[in-house]
Amino acid sequence: MKTVRRAFTLIEVMIAMAIFSLVLLAIYSGWSSVVRASKVGLEAAADAQRGRIAMRALEESLLTAQLYADNVKWYAFYVDNQDPDNAYISFVSRLPNSFPGSGVFPDQPMRRVTFAVEPGEGRTNQLVMYQMPFLQATNEAAPPFAIVLAHDVSLFLEFWDEPTADWVPDFTTTNQLPKLMRVSLGYGKTKSGLSMEPTTLISRTISIPSVVITKDMQSPVAIPGGPPGGPPGGPPGGPPGNSGGFPNGNPNPGGFPPPNGFGGNPQIPGNIPPPVRRIR
Repeated sequence: MKTVRRAFTLIEVMIAMAIFSLVLLAIYSGWSSVVRASKVGLEAAADAQRGRIAMRALEESLLTAQLYADNVKWYAFYVDNQDPDNAYISFVSRLPNSFPGSGVFPDQPMRRVTFAVEPGEGRTNQLVMYQMPFLQATNEAAPPFAIVLAHDVSLFLEFWDEPTADWVPDFTTTNQLPKLMRVSLGYGKTKSGLSMEPTTLISRTISIPSVVITKDMQSPVAIPGGPPGGPPGGPPGGPPGNSGGFPNGNPNPGGFPPPNGFGGNPQIPGNIPPPVRRIR
């Protein structure tokens, strides 16, 4: 008696392969969805962290801003806020050791800090922070230290105007410090009507505690019975016509020439590069 061995027919093999392919497709779809969700989550977390770092850097530097009226050409407070996609703010600040980039400038807490929105990768903007020593010689070719703080960002700056009791976008007084300002960072772009609005907006209201140091506060004052040109125990003043007791009547301490800007631009002192303007 013969034993009949049955085999799979071609149709059965094709059906089994089809079922197996569907199972593999379902597994791959689930795996790819998990990978995409993980990537989006990591990017969102990185953007949120960068946003916190950027806002903290803005807050810390503004809270320690310095301005001496007698040397205003070195301490000038510059703001360009006409376009949030090309905004910048530049000032001198006494930065703490915990501030980003302090390791590059040991024992040099007084630095000019500039925050500028510049074109980045993928046709998006990025917020770049520039730093350099306050009294660095302007004939040195070393570029300022730059850190990219955030991507796909817009910078909105508003200043409290006491006469109108309202927020205004302009601050044109370079020899003063604003008392109160509101800083907003916008992330992403969403079409709203005919314009593009940020997807996420983070705002901080910052009260700048520093006051402008006037010439009377900065220059030594002669006291009867004390050394000429300064208080008892202080450095003697210079000869008549010598401003501030500096040698040869030079009001620029450190002997550095007056800053003439980066790349020949006299508007931004301290070798800070002018923000890149996007040609529309």
